[in-house]
Amino acid sequence: MTVEVTTSRWSYIGNGVTAAFTYDNRIFADTDLLVYVDGTLKTLTTHYTVSGVDDADGGEVTFLTPPAVDTEVVIVRDVPAKQLAALADGDAFPAEVVNAALDKLMVVVQQALARVGRTLRQPDSDAADIDELPAKADRASMFAAYDADGNPIAAAGTSADLEPVSGFMATLLDDPDAATARATLEITLANLGLTGGVLMGVQVFTASGTWNKPAGCTAVEVWVVGGGAGGGGSNISALGGGGGGAGGTSYKRITAGLGATETVTIGAAGAAGAAAGGDGNAGGTSSFGAHCSATGGGGGKGTAATALGGVGGDGSGGTLNMRGAPGTNGAADRGGMGGSSQFGGGGVGANNGAGNAAGNYGSGGAGGENDGTNQPGGAGSAGLVIVKEYK
Repeated sequence: MTVEVTTSRWSYIGNGVTAAFTYDNRIFADTDLLVYVDGTLKTLTTHYTVSGVDDADGGEVTFLTPPAVDTEVVIVRDVPAKQLAALADGDAFPAEVVNAALDKLMVVVQQALARVGRTLRQPDSDAADIDELPAKADRASMFAAYDADGNPIAAAGTSADLEPVSGFMATLLDDPDAATARATLEITLANLGLTGGVLMGVQVFTASGTWNKPAGCTAVEVWVVGGGAGGGGSNISALGGGGGGAGGTSYKRITAGLGATETVTIGAAGAAGAAAGGDGNAGGTSSFGAHCSATGGGGGKGTAATALGGVGGDGSGGTLNMRGAPGTNGAADRGGMGGSSQFGGGGVGANNGAGNAAGNYGSGGAGGENDGTNQPGGAGSAGLVIVKEYK
């Protein structure tokens, strides 16, 4: 038979479903194909089977398990370069045997041409042949290079004309990890002007404790919020107690004098004023070490006193110091509103009932309002300290 197809290599992309892949040229045994999946050589019968042996139109390689999605499937014809036909003198002309031998010879030639086509080759347009490669001993641990005549040589990488990279880049390329490479390139936060400017982490304190300085930390940004005060109670019909004031706020960026540890104090929430028209309690003071602090809001006055709203607390020691919102005065048929901190959430004044508690850090509770029964105020919220850490 004839051998009209020249292809000796077939490639596909797996989709996780297709198991059969075609080849369209002749082979003489099911072992005449090399099958790769993502560069890994697979084993006949273990991973796949072959059909179409001795068929001029080829056949299929069928995987026992379909290749996964986006894997590269490559089939390469690899017929052994052997001539096994033996013709006896004086016998009739064995056309079928000779045909098969010629077909196999052509197949082997096609394979050789396919492999030559995938090698580095000298252009036909070159007038002269290039020299041979240097001997193994001469090219060991050397760079492949070409001299002025275009002939291959083994280069040590020390010649300015032949060095693939500069000496500096050579020191970078042999670095074993990213940290060593950064050191070679002298990439530091200081050199980039980023000292104290790269966020490492954030710690939020809702209870008193100790801040521990992380390794590499050079600066912090601190927000300190004092505790919110309680609202006043009501013992007079149709009159509400005053709302509690919100805690103050202090913001500070600290780069100098930062200790390995700093004491964090969270200002307590102010208790609500008693139902007998009692005053709400003030919120406590929050602080971050000796760097900055914020006092708590003032308690709302009960109706046994003036029913006035409590004053807001004050920040101190920070780059930016802010006063908390005051509570509003008690009014007819409604308790005073609690002051809101920077986070909002002041208690809503009650109508005929107990004052509402504060809804967010550092905010004040609302005043209660008597509906024929004495009513207490609402409690304030505790303070807060947020520490943003930079390297």
